[in-house]
Amino acid sequence: MGSRSDLKSFGPRRAPIYFYIYPETDLDLAGVRSGSGSDQGLNEAGKKELARFSLRFKKKPEGIRSIMTGPELRSVQAADFIHDQLRAKLRVLSLLKDQDLGSLEGISGVGESKIEGSRIEAQAAFLVEDTPPGGESGADFAIRIHQVLEAVFQDDSPSILVCHPRVCAQIWDWFQLDKLLLKRGVLYFLDFSQWPGRPLLESVGSRD
Repeated sequence: MGSRSDLKSFGPRRAPIYFYIYPETDLDLAGVRSGSGSDQGLNEAGKKELARFSLRFKKKPEGIRSIMTGPELRSVQAADFIHDQLRAKLRVLSLLKDQDLGSLEGISGVGESKIEGSRIEAQAAFLVEDTPPGGESGADFAIRIHQVLEAVFQDDSPSILVCHPRVCAQIWDWFQLDKLLLKRGVLYFLDFSQWPGRPLLESVGSRD
């Protein structure tokens, strides 16, 4: 469990899944690695960005019935802004938490992983570590995120996942989408009408 081939076991899905990556925190801006062991909230700029972004749901709710996010403060804050407009069911899932980076938490740099390109924003935040000392292995992280996706597929209603960057990057990799193009503050839409074929990806909202 926790690989691209395992996704084929998922049942049919008609409803789309939306993904949103919260804005940068002060740790991201400082180039400091932060996973589930860092519970820093959003800064004032991030809150203002989310306040503007979430207003789109007041005019166009997209039929979203469920909002799912991890337990860290930064992701819960982002989900709350969206919930204030949608009033959809909000679920805080421990399985959606960021990777535990162990002793890599709070240090500068990208750790053991290699940068795959220059297009990822705040690159370290999007990279899954294989074996962070004292942390969660990349394999265990993948299994956990796979379990979340399986649960989402079983609930065939329009949903939005408010994600950590590396959670979204892991999912993009499984679906053979270009994770190097992922950006914060953009609402992504995955159309599974051709599932188990490759999902169609659209960007339906931005920072503006």
